[in-house]
Amino acid sequence: MKPGERFHPLATPARPEHSSTSAFCQDRPSVPPRVVASEARRPALIGAVTARMVDAGAALTVDLRIAARILTRIFEVKAAAVSLVRCDAVRILGSHGLPCPRETARSTPRLRSPCAQVVIAGRPLVIEDLPAWHAGSDGPAARADGMTAYVGVPLRVQGDTVGTVCLLDDRRIGQAIALLPCLDRLGREIALMIATGKTFDDDFYVAAAEASRTRTRYRD
Repeated sequence: MKPGERFHPLATPARPEHSSTSAFCQDRPSVPPRVVASEARRPALIGAVTARMVDAGAALTVDLRIAARILTRIFEVKAAAVSLVRCDAVRILGSHGLPCPRETARSTPRLRSPCAQVVIAGRPLVIEDLPAWHAGSDGPAARADGMTAYVGVPLRVQGDTVGTVCLLDDRRIGQAIALLPCLDRLGREIALMIATGKTFDDDFYVAAAEASRTRTRYRD
């Protein structure tokens, strides 16, 4: 950075000689250029989101936990979380229903993390058997938590996918694919909370009410 030049957290950084991008993409010749470019930008994106969380203070963290709790009630699942996918790990920004050890650590290795796969693909992911999905890996501790099902949608802050909004349960999540649009809409409202630091508004509650009606319709 030149003297006097202001740092912009969303600016594309120069790629370091030993960046996490090269580490992530090594031995993966089929990684699309889009993913390589996204990984090069990830440190700046994560820095920007972290700065917003710090600026917003504890109130935003509490709001994200409340949002996660609302998600568990709407979709009738054991746990829900808002995650931030960093270069080396997946950090939990707010959650409800996860066992205490993960609440305390608030991060898990990125390797073969479902949330990381959502971010890389840029689209929702439904996993009905997490133990089988994690078989043979040292991925996140979802197996130890007793969770067997995962549904996640991209968390996009100002157009960039930085993490996920996800649901976890100890049984198959019924009509998961049909419910994805509802979860995605709520995810957009949560992303707006992070981007602006605002609390819950009418749009969030409208989306929550619609998701609840949709869930009831499929349950019946």
